[in-house]
Amino acid sequence: MAQRGTLPRTQADAPSDSRERRARSSRQSVWDQIGGLPGLVQSAIPSLVFVTTHEVFGIRAAVIAAVSASMVIVVVRAARGQSLRPAIGGVIGGAVSSTLALWTGDARNYFLPDIWGYILCAAVLLVSVGMRWPLAGVLWSAVNRRSMAWRDNRLALRAYTIATLVAAASFGVRSTAQIWLYEHDQVGAMALARLVVNYPLWAVTVIVWAWSIRVDRRTR
Repeated sequence: MAQRGTLPRTQADAPSDSRERRARSSRQSVWDQIGGLPGLVQSAIPSLVFVTTHEVFGIRAAVIAAVSASMVIVVVRAARGQSLRPAIGGVIGGAVSSTLALWTGDARNYFLPDIWGYILCAAVLLVSVGMRWPLAGVLWSAVNRRSMAWRDNRLALRAYTIATLVAAASFGVRSTAQIWLYEHDQVGAMALARLVVNYPLWAVTVIVWAWSIRVDRRTR
């Protein structure tokens, strides 16, 4: 029996509760894909180690220190039972960056793969929007093994398009900032930019992507 002064729950309440649970799950899943706050913080550690070590001991020691820092992050995440995906990606990216810097003898080139990656990502995202297959929706559907039915939903398509454009703009800002610092030979600032520029942009991108997923689920 329902308690006095309260209304019994009806079947109509269930869809609302289900949507709320799915919305919370979507925000958590998007955040988990990039390793959460620890993943963002840890992604900047190797580059900071590289720059700091380079200033004191030179480029060879800096490369060794940066790669070692990446490996330590993998070990720490494994010991804590955390996802290794962002850490392994950091090891691969660090190895490529370190090899390029060591091969050219220029510490600035440690950040070139980042710049190339930002430009490529921005271009791919913009192309996906132009083809009306915004990657925000495509990636979310692929990761969660969902259909692409949202493409026939005007509101969902628009939401995913906005989310994709925000991500493209985010990568565009990062590449522009890093190119300017590269041309002015500001190696230390390039590492610092990963913290000062990247984190706020990641936060905005995650929030907008989570919003687009919520719009999709509400309009189904």
